[in-house]
Amino acid sequence: MLIRKTIRRAVAGAAASMLAMLSLPSQAAPYPDKAIRLILPSAPGGTTDAMGRVVGEYLGKALGQAVVVENIGGAGQTLGAARVAKSAPDGYTLLFINLGISVQPALYDNLPYDPAKDFAPIGLVADIPFVLVGNKNVPAKDLASLRSYIGSSKNPVTIATVGRGSATQLCASALTQAMHLNVTEVPYRGVGPAISDMLGGHVDLLCDLTASSVGYISSGSVSAYAVSSEKRVDSIPTVPTFHEGGVAGLDLMAWHGLFAPAGTPQEVVQKLSQALQAALKDPAFVQRIRDFGGEPVPVALAQPAPLAEKLGAEISRWKQVIPRTAQ
Repeated sequence: MLIRKTIRRAVAGAAASMLAMLSLPSQAAPYPDKAIRLILPSAPGGTTDAMGRVVGEYLGKALGQAVVVENIGGAGQTLGAARVAKSAPDGYTLLFINLGISVQPALYDNLPYDPAKDFAPIGLVADIPFVLVGNKNVPAKDLASLRSYIGSSKNPVTIATVGRGSATQLCASALTQAMHLNVTEVPYRGVGPAISDMLGGHVDLLCDLTASSVGYISSGSVSAYAVSSEKRVDSIPTVPTFHEGGVAGLDLMAWHGLFAPAGTPQEVVQKLSQALQAALKDPAFVQRIRDFGGEPVPVALAQPAPLAEKLGAEISRWKQVIPRTAQ
């Protein structure tokens, strides 16, 4: 009888211990424990797309998980950005986007998200300068003579753009304001057709990312007037800056940053930022970004606060620029 009671007590104790263990809160697996999806809000093949794939590759190395890149282009990058804004804030859906995100509030009345509130900044990645080029029929060969030519020409001087809010259109807008000149924008469906028509003499000028024009500049197929960076670009060292050409106030770079949905846990954001910083310390990553005509940011800028500050300042800037030019 005593033995039976002892056995019953032992069984009851074991059951109670098991129930207690089952009632304890489960410990979440450390982030990340599965593949991460990186949304690129543009079509494959462009500079931002190529750079984003490199960012995804190196984030994967630093985090020890696969980073799967997905292109969701259309509607001025808003479709892809909206997908991320509405995703679960768990760090498994990220957005790699350029300065276009800061222009959207000035372009669209009914955005499906608020760029300043619906994303958690992770860090800046790289800047790409713009370069102003012209076809060989344009008589001006430097920026000073180009300003004179635009101001005195009896016929409209044209500049190719690729849709509202595109890099080319933003550059054209900022450029005409800074130089106080009037040029006629000619819209194209893509950079390729715009470059073809510019080379063929059907449109006079194009202001685009350096990565798109370096080859044409190096071969002498176009006249290059100025780059928008503070210093000259290594791949086209003979092209002066706008500041050297006497144009002040044209501080224009195609900055690129990494975002997560708002509400992503701070520890996850911090781990992603640290992975981005690790990439920026890797000479191979830095060189690959420079191969696209970009300039990787200092490691200190690959953090949430600098990207949040950049985004806020750029939203204010483009709200001032866009209404006077594109709307």
